[in-house]
Amino acid sequence: MSLYAMMPVYNEADRYLKHVLNHLSDFVNRIVILDDGSTDRTPKLCRSYDKVIYYRNEHRTFERNEPALRRQLWEHTVELKPDWILAIDADEVFEERAKVEFATLLDETEYSVVDFRLFDFWKSNKYRIDCGWNPWVKNHRMLVKYDPSITSTWSERLLHGGRFPQQYYDIPYAFQSDLRVKHFGWMDIHDRQRKYDFYIERLPDNKHTQSIIDPDEKVQLEEWIPCKTLQFLSK
Repeated sequence: MSLYAMMPVYNEADRYLKHVLNHLSDFVNRIVILDDGSTDRTPKLCRSYDKVIYYRNEHRTFERNEPALRRQLWEHTVELKPDWILAIDADEVFEERAKVEFATLLDETEYSVVDFRLFDFWKSNKYRIDCGWNPWVKNHRMLVKYDPSITSTWSERLLHGGRFPQQYYDIPYAFQSDLRVKHFGWMDIHDRQRKYDFYIERLPDNKHTQSIIDPDEKVQLEEWIPCKTLQFLSK
């Protein structure tokens, strides 16, 4: 079974992209990247990885229309006819045991979509758990088995419309994996301010947007505890 990761990027060279690409290279067949007009060293970094298939937009799409960017990335990916597609961002990595356990996920035949819990790191070893940041009460669809017979339509929401076509969210049975995803995009205070400024302009009345700049006394954090790879899978 082939596994292709697909990832949008924009000016990621000095953030987490190298770590993410090293991580993915250990367990995916190819990494399809759509660069949304980076002006830094991101293109050079992407092209330095043998598994990367690199596409580029000359002008930014995400800020105007996120679904259009996601759709374009999807179309580039499905042209390659992978068996499974992993939708991941340039500041996300799975815990280490994923490198072994993904093979088991892809071998299953009773499901065609997989959800994961995403942990928003606020510090190097702590993630946020208060209000809408709680990773234990929600799942994110990040892995699907590609079905060329499915007609693909996309959400009309300009933000947070999903990483896949709507039909993949309509599949009634999803496997809820216990593999955890580390999201590093909120760790740096400057990133938090930048994202707050972006979202407050578009979602001014959203409580989750307001919580991005909550004072420290309102933020609840939980320590990350690593999990070991299951012994019978590591052999």
